[in-house]
Amino acid sequence: MYVLLRVPVVALVCLLACNPGEATETEGTGATSGGPGSTSEVATTAGPGTMSSTDPSVDPTGCDSVCECGDGIVTPPEECEPHEDGCTPSCTLNVCGDSWVEPGVEECDDGNEDNSDECTNECRFAVCGDGFIQGDEECDDGNLTETDACTTQCLDAVCGDGFVYEGVEQCDDGNNLDDACSNTCIVQEVRSGHAGPTHSGAILDDGTIKLWGQNPGTFGLGDDNHRGDNTNEMGANLPRIDLGDIAPVVQLSLGFRSQCVVDEAGELRCWGENDWGKLGLGHLDVIGDDIEEMGNALLPTDLGAPVLQVATSSGHTCALLQDGGVKCWGQDGAGQLGLGGTQTLCDLIPCRGSDPSHMGDALPYVDLGAGQTAIGIAVDGGCSCALLASGDVKCWGVALGAGQGTDEPIGDEPGEMGDALPPIILGAKATQVSTHSSTSCAVLEGGAVKCWGNNNNGQLGQGHTDRIGDDPGEMAALQPIDLGQDFVATQLDVGLNFVCAVSQAGDVKCWGQGFLGKLGLGDTEDRGDEPGEMGDALPKIELGGPAIRVESGFAHSCAQLSDTSLKCWGTGNHGRLGTGNSTDLGDDPGEMGANLPRVKLYSDSW
Repeated sequence: MYVLLRVPVVALVCLLACNPGEATETEGTGATSGGPGSTSEVATTAGPGTMSSTDPSVDPTGCDSVCECGDGIVTPPEECEPHEDGCTPSCTLNVCGDSWVEPGVEECDDGNEDNSDECTNECRFAVCGDGFIQGDEECDDGNLTETDACTTQCLDAVCGDGFVYEGVEQCDDGNNLDDACSNTCIVQEVRSGHAGPTHSGAILDDGTIKLWGQNPGTFGLGDDNHRGDNTNEMGANLPRIDLGDIAPVVQLSLGFRSQCVVDEAGELRCWGENDWGKLGLGHLDVIGDDIEEMGNALLPTDLGAPVLQVATSSGHTCALLQDGGVKCWGQDGAGQLGLGGTQTLCDLIPCRGSDPSHMGDALPYVDLGAGQTAIGIAVDGGCSCALLASGDVKCWGVALGAGQGTDEPIGDEPGEMGDALPPIILGAKATQVSTHSSTSCAVLEGGAVKCWGNNNNGQLGQGHTDRIGDDPGEMAALQPIDLGQDFVATQLDVGLNFVCAVSQAGDVKCWGQGFLGKLGLGDTEDRGDEPGEMGDALPKIELGGPAIRVESGFAHSCAQLSDTSLKCWGTGNHGRLGTGNSTDLGDDPGEMGANLPRVKLYSDSW
């Protein structure tokens, strides 16, 4: 007996076609349809629109005539069904370039393998850094490195784009101005600017130096032509000083008609006038008035150890060595060498350095006291000072600048140095010291400033002109200078009868003698010699930008600004301001701020 089942023909055909070899038992009948060797017991009734499973005209797979893509059954030529991951609506496996975007796998699919359009042949949206040049891109090197030939914006690297092309550009500040980074992307920075008694100098970015101002044959240029007082003498026309094959210069000190440099290797070289042997070369000859004396012919000063810092003046020089010791040579008329007296005479004045036997290991260290080492030095005229690692300050030589409550020289007799020389009473640790013409100043921790010594123009900033420090008890009673609200000093320099200081905020204030405009306040009035002139009443100097350092000479000062440029004011005699003339600046209104020109050291504009 046959049992008639109402099974759709299509389902049955697909069942047979897609599952050959499997035996299926129809529930409740015991009838099976199976693979080889089995016999179907299912009877079907053919009617309109149906086919018998044994009809030879039916495709054995059942797909060409019956099955469809999307029916959930994968049958050839289908590769997959759309409900499966990675399957397209046309039942083919998804691949990049088939115009179908597979969610979570592809970002795009434009059906082509063209990498120059908005969708790459990896089916990713075109972006800078994908290695393919598309749209407005000029290049694409497949990375986001800022220092190669293709920028992170996929533009060809050019000077002025703000990215430093490594190996090609030294700098790139994103503009085409001739400033600290030139319009050809060459560094034009001033590492440090300096004001000597009658000339000025600067260390440039490459560790070379330039000098300008009064040149009585002492610049090392083989002539006695002043520089900076005529047009076309500055910028690229101002020659670098030939110091030979030395390491880059890291420190420069300008004395009276002489100068000294320390290079990265710790070697010291000095040239210029050589009174009292202050160059330390074992003779008294001027060096630098003959060009053949410069370059590799300029020998280092032998101190027996590498040098960290040098300070030179009108008559003597001191060096801070890398071991923390201090050595001084040159004139010793007031004990400024700290050697307890010197027997050698130069023009009837005690000196050291005029003979080769005076230098090297034969030159004694200054005795700073048991266990004491120095971290900074300052010299001028007849006075020398050392900033100790402890934060104490010791000065010797001319008594007025030594702050020891006496008017007798210190260091010219045995037994006056070492532990016998007490630190100056400052009430706090010092961070910097400076001295000039018997006036000395120190910056203290916290930014306070104290000055002592000569005060004929109010340079001590106390509202009077009385000397301080040459009588007992005066240093203990000395009050910090009132520089106004929020003026926290970080650095200062003492000039001839005036002082300039830089604040933490980059402001500059100067006080003392105003002659020739050296205070930079648009007049020639002294400041600090009368009550009410200091504090907030003392104006800040307008420089057109924040300063980081200042140095002062006899009658001019130079400030290094945060943009690495240099500006100088005061007397322009002999071109020491570097303006191409001898005009004084800072003695009349309207000469400072943006109107004060930068010293041109690289080009006509920077």
